[in-house]
Amino acid sequence: MMQPLLSSNEKKVLKVIRDKPLPIEVVAEYAGISPEATLQAGYMLAEKGLAEVHPHTITTFSLTEEGHTYAKEGLPERRHHNILHEPTPMKEAIRVIDEANIPDISIGWMKRKGWATIENGVLIPHEAPPEGEDEDEQLLKLLEKPTQSVPPNLEQSLRYLEQRGLVEQHESKGFSLSITAQGIKVAENIEFVDDIAQLTPEIIRSMEWKNHPFRRYDINAHAR
Repeated sequence: MMQPLLSSNEKKVLKVIRDKPLPIEVVAEYAGISPEATLQAGYMLAEKGLAEVHPHTITTFSLTEEGHTYAKEGLPERRHHNILHEPTPMKEAIRVIDEANIPDISIGWMKRKGWATIENGVLIPHEAPPEGEDEDEQLLKLLEKPTQSVPPNLEQSLRYLEQRGLVEQHESKGFSLSITAQGIKVAENIEFVDDIAQLTPEIIRSMEWKNHPFRRYDINAHAR
């Protein structure tokens, strides 16, 4: 089989994806070229029937400004429970959290989590929250740096924190590359020799052009 004309980047990419499909960023890292150059090479290989480009949506989870504040200071319900040592009339309980600069949503979330109840106008603390961090607090810590995945045990907390405006999602477009059957055959016979894409004065002066072949171009290929 006649070897198709391949650039140095196309050869590198084809070698990297020979065993399994990979995201563009991973291919770029192993090939030693930029993600942009990797995607360009991927499209050129696809035009030659040697690879396939697979677009997909990437979802990234991160904290809002308020979420970052709570990750640092603690969730309102945790902070409120920490100072609620005994049954307290609601009027007094609200005065105390106002002085402590704790949002009054803390009361509703303490009730929802079973940390307190209201009976006859009195806020009554119940069993202490879990030692360390509950699922919501674990997720806040996890998302201090944006991430694309959340552990299954924190998925319900993700929904809660999104509803509370503490977490937001961002969608972006990503790509992965896979090799075709024909590409596998070509990859087995690839030889790596640095070629010269453009003849520059420096290359002429150094006589480097004598030791490297000039890059061949496929005039039938479409520019991207």
